[in-house]
Formats: sequence, C-alpha cells, structure tokens
Amino acid sequence: MEDSINSLRLKKVEWLLKDFYPLSRDAIIYTEIVTGEMNYSGMSELRDTMEHMRRAFFSSTEEEINKEMESAFEHLRRGGTESLQRAAIQKFGKAIDLLEIPSIGLKMAFFEISESKKLRELRRKAIVKLNEGRCLKSDKCSWIDAMQCFRDVIETSFNIIDMYPPKAEIRFRIIQMLSFVITAVSLGIALYSVLV
Repeated sequence: MEDSINSLRLKKVEWLLKDFYPLSRDAIIYTEIVTGEMNYSGMSELRDTMEHMRRAFFSSTEEEINKEMESAFEHLRRGGTESLQRAAIQKFGKAIDLLEIPSIGLKMAFFEISESKKLRELRRKAIVKLNEGRCLKSDKCSWIDAMQCFRDVIETSFNIIDMYPPKAEIRFRIIQMLSFVITAVSLGIALYSVLV
C-alpha cells in the first residue's frame, strides 16, 4: 500500500513539475519583463502551488494526494493565465492611449500619421484575442491556449505602440513649434515697434 502511495505521489509531482510548472513560471517571468514590475500575484500563486505539493508529499491517502495536486495545478493555471491577462490589459491600455492622441497634434509636430486601417485591424485583433483568452482561461483543457491569446494581445499592443512616436518626443516637438511661433511673433512685434 505504501509503495503504491509513494508511486502515485511521485508520478503526480513529476506530472506537475515537468508539464505545467515551466509554462506558468515562464509566463510569470515574461509578464515581469513586459510590464517592468514585480509580479507579486503570480509569485504568490507559485508559492501556493509549492504549499499544496508539500501537503501532497506528506499525505497518507490517495484521495488527499489527488486533492492537493489538483489544488496545486489550479494555482499554476491561475498564476500563468492571470499574470498574462494583467500584462495584456496593461499593454493594450497603453496602446489605446496612443490611439487617442489627436491626429492634429501629430501633424503639428510633423509626424507621419500611421495607417488608420492597419491600426483598426490591430486593435480589433487585440480585442478579439483578449476576449478569447478570457473565455478560455478557466477551462482546464484550454488555459494554455488562453495564455497564448494573452501573449498575442501583448505583441499586437507592441505593434500598435511601435507605429507611434513616443509621447515625450511629440511633446518636445510641439514645445519646439510653440517656441518658434512665440519667437517669431516677438520679433515681429519688435520690428513693428521699431518701424512705427
């Protein structure tokens, strides 16, 4: 009996660590890189995974081992999907902010306007993938597909962001233009006062 329990325990731990832990761990690390922030919720899910694995390791019945390993799996699934969803929403929000810059501001700063048709297509793709990922993330058979959907949203958001100049550069050029206008007007007023 003890040998069969040990065999089950090792089989379950190997299944989780070999097949699913790397997926969730890599997703959590990826989101930290993409967002530039520590992913505390993802790390918390990994910690909870380890706690359930510890409990499974010291469980004495097959039922307890299965229950603890199922809980460990759920924490891994949530850690990966929730982390990627959060990063996808954050990056897509930044892309949408750029889309809301008035085109007149870009024209005034002598920037080329990006292709609106391509931008609409990218925005639609990101929305579709975000919705698809949300629908798939709670399904135990499709959560890996959900993680890919969220990665697609992140990449699509980067494509949108890359089509725009940085906001700081836009502001700088507008300030340059205003400075030029103010200087030209000041010189014009000075010249007019000298001639009159």
